[in-house]
Amino acid sequence: MRILLALVMVLSASSALAAGCDKYIRNERLTTAIKTVAKHTQWGYQEMCNHPMILDVEATPTHTIELVNGEYEEIPHTRVQLHRAEDSCLYMVRDASQTITSSRCYSGF
Repeated sequence: MRILLALVMVLSASSALAAGCDKYIRNERLTTAIKTVAKHTQWGYQEMCNHPMILDVEATPTHTIELVNGEYEEIPHTRVQLHRAEDSCLYMVRDASQTITSSRCYSGF
C-alpha cells in the first residue's frame, strides 16, 4: 500500500511540473484551445509553450452563460491563461468554434 501511495504521489507531482503544455497532451479539448491562443498571439504552439518569458500555461474547462434566442444557455469554453513574471493574460475560447470570445491581461503585482 505504501508503495502504491508513493507511486501516486510521484506521478502526480511530475505531471504538475510538466514543462510548458505537456501536462495537457492527453486532453484534446485543452490542447486545441491552447493552439487557438497560440495562433491568436501569432506564436506557434511549440514556441508559445516553450517560450522563456512564459512561466506557465494554464488551461481549464469552463462555460459562460449567454443569452441565445431569448433564453440563457451555458456555452462550453476553455479558459487559457499565460503566466509571465510581470503579468498574466487570460483568454476565453469557445469550444464549438474555437474563437476567442474575450481576452485581457492583468498585472501580477
